[in-house]
Amino acid sequence: MKLSIIIVNYNTKDLLKNCIDSITASSPKFAYEIIVIDNASFDGSREVINSYPDIKKIFNRDNAGFACANNIGIETAGGEYVLLLNSDTVVLPGVIDKMVEYMDKNSDAGILGPKLIGKNGETIQMSWAFQPTIIREAIQRIFSSYNMEKYSFIKSIVELLQKKTRKVEVILGASMLVRKKVFENIGLLDEKFFLYLEETDFCQRARKYGWNIVFYPEAKVIHLLGQSVSKMKNESQIEYRKSQVYYYQKHLSKIQQMLLSFYLSIKGNK
Repeated sequence: MKLSIIIVNYNTKDLLKNCIDSITASSPKFAYEIIVIDNASFDGSREVINSYPDIKKIFNRDNAGFACANNIGIETAGGEYVLLLNSDTVVLPGVIDKMVEYMDKNSDAGILGPKLIGKNGETIQMSWAFQPTIIREAIQRIFSSYNMEKYSFIKSIVELLQKKTRKVEVILGASMLVRKKVFENIGLLDEKFFLYLEETDFCQRARKYGWNIVFYPEAKVIHLLGQSVSKMKNESQIEYRKSQVYYYQKHLSKIQQMLLSFYLSIKGNK
């Protein structure tokens, strides 16, 4: 088995169907499997998932969180590579082949990320990120999707930054191809991240071990940005803050933790 594609689903049945259909339509050249882990959806997702007889299906009794659900899939995956894919993505023809071929040719690459684009092929977001600190998060926020849409010069900067294949610090978890050996080296995703920043933590651990994290714009994946969490906006914001605080406690200095606490106290519920 060359590749295991893992998709975590939570109440996104229509998005999930589009995602699965895009994979099967792209017809990768090598042996692959699709593993869907459903986090106790109640929107009819089970029926959609069961309509695909050839995929592996795991139905959790409770919402175990994004990292935990991915780990369940990773532990059952038989592929040399593991593609962690959000349900709100659409894979374009030939993209999976390109990504796997790059990994085959570059043995020092542990994690590979494509360019995430809008449904019309436009640049809508940064596809990679910095390891967080207070200052770096502020810089990263300048290049947010909101600012890109509002200010054309910011979009132009992002497009310039994303023209070439390059080593980066973090690949976004919407589409992240991981060499199975990386999991063997550093372990699975940290399940204390219920939602958000689990890929940031994972990439940092991989880099510390010596693996390269690579942004590969030759491969493009459509990302229907934010739709997978659009129905739980308030809850997702709360989970982001929890993950942010935990990340700072795990990786950053006491000074950085104090700065974050100060920032959050000023921000409040804004």
